[in-house]
Amino acid sequence: MAEPRPATPSPPDDMHWGISFLREDLHDVKHDVRDLRREMTDQFTQVRGEMTDQFVQVRGEMTGQFAQIRGEMTDQFAQIRGEMAEQFAQVRGEMAEQFTQVRGEMAEQFTQVRGEMAEQSSLERQHTQAQFGELRAEMRRDNRHTLTAMITVTGILTGIIIAFLQYRLPA
Repeated sequence: MAEPRPATPSPPDDMHWGISFLREDLHDVKHDVRDLRREMTDQFTQVRGEMTDQFVQVRGEMTGQFAQIRGEMTDQFAQIRGEMAEQFAQVRGEMAEQFTQVRGEMAEQFTQVRGEMAEQSSLERQHTQAQFGELRAEMRRDNRHTLTAMITVTGILTGIIIAFLQYRLPA
């Protein structure tokens, strides 16, 4: 069997007032939270504005400093360029003088070598022509001997062929 439920006591009147006070306190807390949020939002907006102003100010100062540094660097680069141009012009002049001197020396040496080579070439040409003359004479002698030997061998072979044909053929 089901057990009877105990009757719930009805809340006393004090409890009703306690809940009412609790609701008021909760309402006050919500209101305070809204106010706190509003104040925080206002403070964040104010801080954001101040930071933006400071960033703008710092950016302006940095831009000015960069422009100043850029101007100083441009001046220094122009000065360095001028100095380097002077040094390069000086080096070019020295190199031109040295090249002119070397060209003169080389021209003299080439002229001397050409003269020596012409002499050597002339001597070699005469010597070579003499050797070719001797070789031609020797080749003519060799050709005469070879031709004589060939005629002799041809005569011997002809005699052998005739003797062989006479011996083999019946008369």
